[in-house]
Amino acid sequence: MSLLRHLILASLVSGLHLHARDLPGRVTVAHRMEADLNDLGSSLTFFNRDEIELMGGLFLQDVLRWAPGVNITRSGGPGQDSRIYLRGTEPRHSLVLIDGIEMRNPNSPDGFDIVHFPVGDIDRIEVLRGPQSPFYGADALGGVLNIVSRKSSDIPAGAIEISVGSHDTMAGSFSTSGRKGGLSYSMHGMLFKSNSFSVASNGTENDPYQNHSAALTLDYELSGLTDLQFKARYLDGETYFDNAATSDALDFLSCQEDSLYQLGLVRKGEDGQPLVRAAVSYKDFQRNNFSFSTEHFSSKAWKVELQRTLTIGDNLRILAGIEYLEEKGQQDLNYGFGSTIIRDTLCTASAFAQVRKALSREFTMDFGCRLDDSRHREAHSTWRAAGNYRVTRTARLKGSVGTGFYAPNVYYLAHAQDRATLLPEECLGFDIGLEQQFADGQAILAITWFKNHIENQMNWNAAYKVINLNEVETHGMETSLAWTIGQDWKLLFDWTHLHARNLSTGWQLDFRPEDQLAMRLFWTPAGKKYRVFVGLRHRTVFWNVYTDPDTWRTFDNSEMNPSPAGMTGEVSIRYRLGQTAALFLRAEDVFNQKLEEMRDYNGNPYAVSGRSFRAGINWSF
Repeated sequence: MSLLRHLILASLVSGLHLHARDLPGRVTVAHRMEADLNDLGSSLTFFNRDEIELMGGLFLQDVLRWAPGVNITRSGGPGQDSRIYLRGTEPRHSLVLIDGIEMRNPNSPDGFDIVHFPVGDIDRIEVLRGPQSPFYGADALGGVLNIVSRKSSDIPAGAIEISVGSHDTMAGSFSTSGRKGGLSYSMHGMLFKSNSFSVASNGTENDPYQNHSAALTLDYELSGLTDLQFKARYLDGETYFDNAATSDALDFLSCQEDSLYQLGLVRKGEDGQPLVRAAVSYKDFQRNNFSFSTEHFSSKAWKVELQRTLTIGDNLRILAGIEYLEEKGQQDLNYGFGSTIIRDTLCTASAFAQVRKALSREFTMDFGCRLDDSRHREAHSTWRAAGNYRVTRTARLKGSVGTGFYAPNVYYLAHAQDRATLLPEECLGFDIGLEQQFADGQAILAITWFKNHIENQMNWNAAYKVINLNEVETHGMETSLAWTIGQDWKLLFDWTHLHARNLSTGWQLDFRPEDQLAMRLFWTPAGKKYRVFVGLRHRTVFWNVYTDPDTWRTFDNSEMNPSPAGMTGEVSIRYRLGQTAALFLRAEDVFNQKLEEMRDYNGNPYAVSGRSFRAGINWSF
């Protein structure tokens, strides 16, 4: 392991002095290769800026709820812990990328919690489904959530937005961007406050939530072919919570503070496309919980990476890269009968490559492989292949197959029964789909069948220690319809059918409904001052964690703690007052169904807000 680590570190340092040849290349999704969406063999869904703005949500999970293959649970109102399940895999199996920065939290059982992340400065969101470990390493076993922030404008511009709503909700944001000489900049900040409601469904006292966030992007043009880039982001959430969903609890408080920084150097070709990229990033996650006990979780990580893209002729592109990652985690746990301090450091050196080959005008193949070498475990290799074949001018077949893995992080190693024998979770996944255009290309129907088989999945045993306990399989079908009706209407329909089973017990996995349906309608009439969004979501019953009341033993699932099926709806309207101002109104759960998102282990549902409204004004300058 030490030899590979030293070679990578040496290459990273020397790579900063590479000069790109005049070979066109394109680095895209999270700085990896990506072709036009119609040429990809992968399953990908994206949300653009216009859709995000009109849908009207303030936070990332408000948008991701509409993605096929995604289910999100939240233990109560705004700011409460949330989990995302992508194609039935665990929350820790979905890697979150923010402008190419991997938001791995090595001291969390569920990966990075998106609950505090605002969408005010997001340009697009991409949901890449299926194992992506060959390109992104651990945590990408189920897929990747790629978040791309808005770029700066050549002309100075900005916006201020203020809104108020139900549950004493207040929100305000400010953004500005521009360019001066060779320096372009983009800044965004948001404040959010809600008195919310009680997390406990029968509670009487409110559980407030506050959120502060800021983001900064700087891009300095060193020369016509070289850019120096700096990105920084800060998230601060303060959330009051209850004793699960069972009873009110006064002064139960969780404080979370996340910050990340990245400095990168990009060397471009004559066509402006990146050819060589080197970057250094640093992340700091801090969380303090104050309840019956005091808990402090600290995570710090720094990463150095280098990648090179080459285009050979018209039909072959090659990307290769190397990375070095160091993660540190600390847990300070004080439960009244004694305190525990846990510290750990994990180091991983990685090398990866991706090849795209156009075998003909109709057939394109992608192949990727990766080697991750870590100090605390044996080296782990993964691979992935994807293909896209145009059957006719309006129809195409696409598919992918690959492996993924999740290595035990600081949190799981700290609670392992035997950290020396705790194995990485491993996955073999594949999908195959058909996409057909009709109505003169105005409508696209896509049907994709997928399957993931996961071995060595970690879980808790009866002694509350982590071991490799389960073998899991998820499979199902994703059906999507996108139809542009004239110039004013856009209809999006998604249906996900999922079977997620613990093969060790035969039980259905928690928090994964068998069917989810979503319909989004965008009405943007040309020449009118108003725009309208209408959305409907329906899901079938799903099961929650169950605790035996006699033995207090907690099971993954025994199909005895169900959350019922139901539907919820949203409406958002934006009205332009002039060239620089707009009013907006957003309504959630318009049918007041109060569809629960999850239950606690005692079978009590967490509270949901029911019908609620938010209205505000946006002023651009």
